[in-house]
Formats: sequence, C-alpha cells, structure tokens
Amino acid sequence: MKGESWKDMLVSLHSFIHRMSPTRVECDAKLWRECNYDVISVLTFSREARWVCTEMSLQQFSECDQAIPYRGGRKRYSAALRLIGQALKKLEHKRYIPVVFICTDGKKGERFTALDGFAENFRKRHSDGLRVFEVVGYGDMHLSFLMDFASRLGALCTTKI
Repeated sequence: MKGESWKDMLVSLHSFIHRMSPTRVECDAKLWRECNYDVISVLTFSREARWVCTEMSLQQFSECDQAIPYRGGRKRYSAALRLIGQALKKLEHKRYIPVVFICTDGKKGERFTALDGFAENFRKRHSDGLRVFEVVGYGDMHLSFLMDFASRLGALCTTKI
C-alpha cells in the first residue's frame, strides 16, 4: 500500500480514533484536556514491526499521526502480532479497553503456514479481552488473504477502497 491508499488509511485512522474516543462524548469541551483517558499506540510493519507512537493521549496522537512513515516491502504479520500481543499483556484491562486495528493491503509477505499457527495462538490469548478487533484492507488489496487472516485471528474484516 502506498501513495493515495496510504494517505487514505491515515485519514481513516485519525477519523476513527476521534470518533471512537468515548471520553470525547462524555466530557465537557472545556474540560477535554483534563478528562481524556484514552491511550493510543501505533506500529508500522514490513519485514519488522516498530512502534511509531506509544501510549499517547488523543492530543499527543494528533501531533504524531501525520509523521507515521510508509514502510513498503514484504510484510511480516507475525512481527506485528508479536508486538501487539506484548502491549496487550502489559495493559491494565481494568482501566483501558483495548481496540486493535490491523490496516494492510493484505499482500502476502511470509509463508501462510508459518503465520497460520501464530494467528491461531494470538486469537486464543488475546481476542476475548478486545473491545474491537478488526483487519482493515486498503487500496489494491488481496481480499481472500485478508478474509482468511481475519478469520484465523477471530477478527472482523472490512475494506476501504
């Protein structure tokens, strides 16, 4: 995914986060800075996964989201799932309700047989505690892979063209 698809994905991510934030609705606009308890983290992945923004408030994320770099190349979904799993394990589930979106064009990057077991284990360990878990396809996507990947993760699969 690159070019306009990448830009569209960033716009959708930013828009969704602002819509999803329950504190935005519950808080008086004048007190917004004092009452925002949402925590946002974003990672990018290709051959390896890297955190771009970690545990940021909504306001801090607004400053970070335009700097999320495009990282092309073969994708290692397992690297992304590994980092997401580590973050979910350390979250205080009593204080935060985790929401996970994996935005991708669904192009294969690693052998599906290797990813298959990893996806199943991820689902068993983490999907019950997630408020929203979704694989979102963008641009010129490989739809059958996305649907199979989402199914193995126990996630919803949606597309944005």
